Amino acid sequence: MQDKQIEIIKIPKESVSDDTVIVAMWYKENGDSVQKGEMIVTYETSKSTIDIESPCDGYLFYQIESGQETAVGEILGVVSLKKEFSWDLIKKSKEVMPKTNQESDAESPRFSKPALSLIEDNKLDKAVFSGFEMVSKDDVVRYLNQESTPPVVTSDFSRIHSNRILILGGGGYAKMCIDILTQLKTYEIVGIIDKDLAIGTNVLGVPVLGRDKDLQGFYDDGVRLAVNAIGAISNHNIREKMYQKLKDIGFILPNLIHPSASLEPSVSLGEGTHIMAHAVVCSEVRIYNNCILNSSSVISHDCLLEDNVHIAPGAILAGMVHVKKNTLIGMGSTIYLNVTIGENVT
Repeated sequence: MQDKQIEIIKIPKESVSDDTVIVAMWYKENGDSVQKGEMIVTYETSKSTIDIESPCDGYLFYQIESGQETAVGEILGVVSLKKEFSWDLIKKSKEVMPKTNQESDAESPRFSKPALSLIEDNKLDKAVFSGFEMVSKDDVVRYLNQESTPPVVTSDFSRIHSNRILILGGGGYAKMCIDILTQLKTYEIVGIIDKDLAIGTNVLGVPVLGRDKDLQGFYDDGVRLAVNAIGAISNHNIREKMYQKLKDIGFILPNLIHPSASLEPSVSLGEGTHIMAHAVVCSEVRIYNNCILNSSSVISHDCLLEDNVHIAPGAILAGMVHVKKNTLIGMGSTIYLNVTIGENVT
């Protein structure tokens, strides 16, 4: 058997929905020397960017330039053990060349460096990616999001025999909640609980009935549903405290979804989340409890929002963004693909 002279680099089948990809960037020029494990090229699928490393030491050669489209499974380039290389060697070597890393068995996937780093940070077993040809950072993030089970409060609506609902807060954000409730025509609004507004005044025709100390009395009178209508954008943690106060009493907080909002059927929601006018929530987004997706915000595929996250009007999250609890994403902000934002962040 002849010695192997080249390693062929192919586009692995990352997604069944992609027949072609775009070569985003080569990190080396044609004929440059490369080392095993060195990043050599990045390509783009419809959902993510993928990095490919050199399978061995040698010299890199390619015919598809940056910005060009190519079919999945096609030869992207080669790493030659010798500096002298001819593309005729591809035909001659097909029968004698053992499988490259890109063509390796499903039980032995390749891992990009960012993917390996993320796997190590999260103490994952590489075996969970059995069946992959190549594992990218996007694949690891997607796996972590699927494995993260949200602390969703399971609401027992079977014990609710009334559609009466109480609103906590009487400010501008409460007006938005009242308008949603009015359009949904599902609930009977009992009134508003607010610590500052005078009892007997009205907000959009809904009367102010009491203070925070009166919440227990309304619960004892049979009101089981409540809306946390505290916007508290200048002190975001107040909203979390009021949510917990309602839960400690025993209230159930339904999700409020504006009729003009767009949610894919694969979206997962916890409890007490409000999705405002013209918000867009894409495939397999996971949202915990007590979140706000404000007007015209966009949450792209595979994002994960933990408890008490507020996405302000016009903010856009790219795919696979993870926002941790008690965090506010400000108006018009754009968050790039795969970014993780910590707790208690504005």
